[in-house]
Amino acid sequence: MGPLDRPLKRVERAKQHLDDLNEAIAEFLASEPYYTTREPDPDAEGGFLFRMHVKAEVPDRVGLIFGDFIHNLRASLDNLVWELAIHRTRRLNFPIARERPKAPATFAPLLRSSLSPEAFEIIERVQPYHATDPSDPRIRLAHLNSFWNKDKHRTTTPVIAANHLGSVWAMGEDPPPYFVLNPGDVSDGKIVGWMPPGQPNSDREPTFPVLVRFRRHPLVVDASLPSYYEFVREEVFGAFEKS
Repeated sequence: MGPLDRPLKRVERAKQHLDDLNEAIAEFLASEPYYTTREPDPDAEGGFLFRMHVKAEVPDRVGLIFGDFIHNLRASLDNLVWELAIHRTRRLNFPIARERPKAPATFAPLLRSSLSPEAFEIIERVQPYHATDPSDPRIRLAHLNSFWNKDKHRTTTPVIAANHLGSVWAMGEDPPPYFVLNPGDVSDGKIVGWMPPGQPNSDREPTFPVLVRFRRHPLVVDASLPSYYEFVREEVFGAFEKS
């Protein structure tokens, strides 16, 4: 058995939790836990408001499965360091740093003395402090570490969030009516959209899809979670597999 085998089992366990999470969310949304109603806009004659009504909150088990996913994914990194270590100590773990240490300090000196130079270089290369903007995928390690620390102390409570996407069905060349979305967390009775006066085919109902949100800062929704798994599996473990 190679040094990656046991940690990879933890990564794949995280993937199983992610699949379970997606299934639980799909089951919840299939129960039609929300609906929208249309009403006249009191501030714009001839316009309309669209109000969302929530019949059921996101089940607690969705937050618990999220915690299982985060824990196994983050723990796989510590497991990886332990398996790769030439010299093992109780304080040995996979460091995740948002900021580069200021001279004369160096990054993770204990880790440097415990791993081969090649293994240390891979871990240093994926650190979030190399990210120069939020789109850099390495920032996901910082987010993952933050989720993990928070979830150890408080169970994550997911909520419904209105999406920033929406649509109106149109037939043939008929133009769809224009409407404005109001994304963000949804409480019962929230206005999730407006339709200004004078729109063509204004009798057609817009659709207001929702997401399940787990964290606000940074914003983490169900659709973004695969990217965290993929970064750990492909960019971290994948780098060791190629080395």
